Amino acid sequence: PLENDSKKFSDQSLRHFLFTLNCNISSDGTKYLADAIILVNENPELLKNMNDIYEIISEKYSISNKTVKWGIRNSIDTMNKNTSNEELCLKLKKQTFRKLTPKYFIPLAISHFNS
Repeated sequence: PLENDSKKFSDQSLRHFLFTLNCNISSDGTKYLADAIILVNENPELLKNMNDIYEIISEKYSISNKTVKWGIRNSIDTMNKNTSNEELCLKLKKQTFRKLTPKYFIPLAISHFNS
């Protein structure tokens, strides 16, 4: 099947987007979060089970699944703490002030790039 070019975004544009959401760009967790977004963008089925995503990333960096999971969670917690709900709603085009979780944030980030 042909690749859908609209679903491609650069690592640099993704890192810039995470930076605008007050993620710490130099943290490993943000790197894992960016990888998770790219993985789910390429294979949306992965979102059904976050552990599959953690497994793939943990193999890439030769670290434990737990390290990946907590790194991603810490990055999203930092985003929740340092970015106002209004700003998150605006940038992520979300309607509610629901707290961000990895499973909730990843599709929002992807739709930001595909809209």
